[in-house]
Amino acid sequence: MADFLDKTPSTDSKRCERAFLVGVQSTEMAPGEAAELLTELH
Repeated sequence: MADFLDKTPSTDSKRCERAFLVGVQSTEMAPGEAAELLTELH
């Protein structure tokens, strides 16, 4: 995460990293494929 959002010192063992996972489902995907891909990311 950007340092300006996390004020915890980088040497602190309690500092955590975060990520946002985003899934996009198109009309060309098979039913359930988007949910399967998100489960795999999780």
